[in-house]
Amino acid sequence: MNRSIDHRRTMGMALAALLAAAAFALTFALTASPAHAADTGGPAAAVATAADGDVSAQTSADCVYYLRAVGYEVGPKRTQACNTGGSGSWGAKAFCMIGLMDGGVSEYHADNACTLAAR
Repeated sequence: MNRSIDHRRTMGMALAALLAAAAFALTFALTASPAHAADTGGPAAAVATAADGDVSAQTSADCVYYLRAVGYEVGPKRTQACNTGGSGSWGAKAFCMIGLMDGGVSEYHADNACTLAAR
């Protein structure tokens, strides 16, 4: 009997997490400001966009966009940190995180942003 209750509790928690993730994604999709919609990404987009225009993979531009979406201003130092994270070199994510955290970004947001850049 306890096993059944534990299973239901686990399934309920998994469903709650899934719904929270879907709500989070929907909120970002519905609340993107016109400035974000029209944003070309500036220098980050130039580095992040492949020559053939394929932007299906996440890039350093996604790192910059994420930082803006969570309320940070993105200047040259943060853009450079995102570009470093997207370089694909050994330790790129670590250098990206260090650059962002030195610039005042929280560890949590730096980790998320640099993960986006490194994909």
